Amino acid sequence: MSAGSNPAPPTALAPQEEPKKRMPLDRIILLGVLLVVAVLVVIDYRARFSYNAALQQVLKYLPESEEAADLNPIDLEAVPTQPQIEALIGQPPDKDSRRSIDVGVVEETYTWHGIFRTFAFRVQYRKFREELRLERVASISEDQPPTEVAAPLRNQ
Repeated sequence: MSAGSNPAPPTALAPQEEPKKRMPLDRIILLGVLLVVAVLVVIDYRARFSYNAALQQVLKYLPESEEAADLNPIDLEAVPTQPQIEALIGQPPDKDSRRSIDVGVVEETYTWHGIFRTFAFRVQYRKFREELRLERVASISEDQPPTEVAAPLRNQ
């Protein structure tokens, strides 16, 4: 290059960088709130799913109604014991939930805590040959009194 020519300024030759676009603060806050809500819903759904799965595992050992229990007598040897029920449910009963209802009848509560609701059911066991065996299951709702899910087993 000659001394008389004007060299091009170095910035003209380099590609121009566009200024980085930043997310507005309101979008960041909105994404954070949506993420928190999604996590809360997932926690509540997991509690409901675990409750329903445990309840179905226990209910398959009980007759559907008292009439069914009368028509098809239950072999109490085949009814699961308390440790077997705990293994099916996958968790121990709530602390301090065990109480005696009658002579030889014990009741325990199993609870799953969600964010928005608590899911629970009570299981009654009857003493049979020195073991507690499943007798009845009752669902517990926060708003309503306990409802009977399955009929009691009848001793022969």
